Amino acid sequence: MADNYLIGIDIGSSKVCTVIGQIGEDEDGKKTGIEVIGYGIAPSRGIKNGKVNNIKFATEDIKKSVGEAELMSGVKVQSVYVNISGNDISSCIGPGSIVIGDDQVTSEDKEKAVQQATNMQFSKNVSVIHKLPLGYTVDGEEETDDPEGLSGSKMEVRVAIITKSTPSKTNLQKCLKDAGLTIDKIVINHLASGEGVLRGEEKQHGVLLIDIGANITDYTVSLNGKMVYARTYPVGGKELTNDLIRGFGLDLITAEKMKRKFGCFESLNDDNYPQTVEVPIIGTNRTRELNPELFSRVLSARLEKVFLTIRDALEREGLLSQLHYIILTGGVSGINNIDTIASRVFKQNVRIGRPQISGGLSDRLDSGEFSTAIGLLRIAYDDLLENGGHSYTAGNIGDFFKNIWEFVLGIFKEG
Repeated sequence: MADNYLIGIDIGSSKVCTVIGQIGEDEDGKKTGIEVIGYGIAPSRGIKNGKVNNIKFATEDIKKSVGEAELMSGVKVQSVYVNISGNDISSCIGPGSIVIGDDQVTSEDKEKAVQQATNMQFSKNVSVIHKLPLGYTVDGEEETDDPEGLSGSKMEVRVAIITKSTPSKTNLQKCLKDAGLTIDKIVINHLASGEGVLRGEEKQHGVLLIDIGANITDYTVSLNGKMVYARTYPVGGKELTNDLIRGFGLDLITAEKMKRKFGCFESLNDDNYPQTVEVPIIGTNRTRELNPELFSRVLSARLEKVFLTIRDALEREGLLSQLHYIILTGGVSGINNIDTIASRVFKQNVRIGRPQISGGLSDRLDSGEFSTAIGLLRIAYDDLLENGGHSYTAGNIGDFFKNIWEFVLGIFKEG
């Protein structure tokens, strides 16, 4: 087995998560998949609402997360796939067309058509993150995913163009550079989490993915195997916690505990749930009793509003009627009964999306909060297979730990 590795870093508002995957090969050298061999998590202090708001803290958190993953795997991280998020991400459909040079479509023709479609006038403060071809037509015939080799005189293409604020992107790049890392690829969070949890048939037949994080909620629609719509709603798990703090005078720790324990159950007439719970009275040593069903009602109301906002936006875009699947992921997707709330709003079945991974660490990462990190690994692996994307051979593991030890000794010498 070749010592080839791929690395993904999910930089979020609540945590920074680094995952290291090892590429498997059979006896003939054919790649057989990727297995997670290490991960690291650090609390996120420099990111708010998906954007860097403190370069120093964000850089330190990236370093800590990467360091933990390196120690677990014995692999020195050099270059990475990284996500980017925030409510300044937007998408649009750009049409393009070219005259076919040699009567048959070539790969160069496809690239030219996509480039022509993305030659839209964006301000200097907007960067194009992704150009995703949705379909090609040659001389007005039926649309195809791959027109290469077809004969004709004119080719047209529809391209999903995903953009992001240039300053926001630049800040993220600076943090990674200051952390000593090279960026292989920047991927919007919407796309990365989708690759982590969506199944092939879901992408083909119309799927809405809702990724609820700490500060924001990303949502996307995929049709015919392609992402066609991406938006962000500026409410996440912290807003749910704040609702409990404001509504019941709870401290942060108690509010988080109540949110995780009781979730969105609308009736807690169950032996597993007490009719009352004791919570501390802020500023005193005393406690008081509250009915936990009240917590659930508040959380349900907030989440219902989030889902209604998304539903109404998709209805305005004409996308709601094309959905056959609805998937929830992200850290907040672990809240009890959240799928029932979503199902009631969208009037469809809803499932909780968890990362599709294998290997010895799969049980530790089997949660929606790791969807983006695992998705980044899957995108990196697909790039490697399809385009000869970048992976690298790790240095000698003994040398790696030797370097760490020399670094530690250097700190004491400087002191």
